[in-house]
Amino acid sequence: MLRTLRNRLILSHVLPLLIIIPLMGVAIIYALETQVLLPSLSKELAGEAGLLAEIASNQPEIWEEPSFAQDILTQARPYLAARVMWLGPDGRLLASSDSTDADRLGQLLEVPDFTGAKPGQVDSHTDFSQRLHGEIVDVYAPVITNENEIVGIVRLSYRFTTVYEDFVQLRYLIAAILIISLLVGVVLGSTLALNINSPLQKVIEAIYDLARGSDKAALTERGPEEIKLLQHSVNHLMERLQSLEEARRRLLANLVHEIGRPLGALHAAVQALTLSPKTDPQVLREMLAGWMMKPTGYNAC
Repeated sequence: MLRTLRNRLILSHVLPLLIIIPLMGVAIIYALETQVLLPSLSKELAGEAGLLAEIASNQPEIWEEPSFAQDILTQARPYLAARVMWLGPDGRLLASSDSTDADRLGQLLEVPDFTGAKPGQVDSHTDFSQRLHGEIVDVYAPVITNENEIVGIVRLSYRFTTVYEDFVQLRYLIAAILIISLLVGVVLGSTLALNINSPLQKVIEAIYDLARGSDKAALTERGPEEIKLLQHSVNHLMERLQSLEEARRRLLANLVHEIGRPLGALHAAVQALTLSPKTDPQVLREMLAGWMMKPTGYNAC
């Protein structure tokens, strides 16, 4: 596969994309989940917890009558995305919007220390919940009366898995965008590799034609500077070889012309001697003398 320059050029364009784009997709998804989605969720839960704490501070019946508090959460359950709990100041569970917490009512739960807390203060952190089977975002907001007395705590819990389920469509969208980008990059990389390989292939064909002695038109000099320089060198070589071939042909024609004259005379003399074996010795000496004078005259030229 990598034996040709074209395939290596294609790989050099595509391989970085195959590495960078998937890593970029993972980084984008991780950044969105950890730096955007989860902080936004925590902030939203903190705002809801503070609002519920503010409302509950004006409803003393919630903290005095657990059944009343449970009725309120039961009625509001269809409209709640997070699990809402009413806790006493000591962490005792008074009511919960999750029906699976019915057996825990009246139990003491671990809560942050809100000693000296101010109205509107919230505490958020992440924990693993056995009941919710996964990581959760927990937000606690103390309910403080006008006398700065903590009468209860509002707790909101949201499962990470629910966040991830809501994020699935966005993941698919990001993956689709990255795949399309990868395909476009592959097409562009292949096109660029072919554009570089095409003039090189023409140069190779021109050199082979020169080696075989075939006539070849001059190459069109285009492309990057390095390829233009290579094409110019091949064109110069073609012009040089053509001029040398033309000079060789002229030299050969001159040699044939100059050598043809004495050879013609020699051929005529040989024919004369062959046809007339009893030629007069005087004539024979004159013919030999005339033949010996030819080279002298030729050299004098």
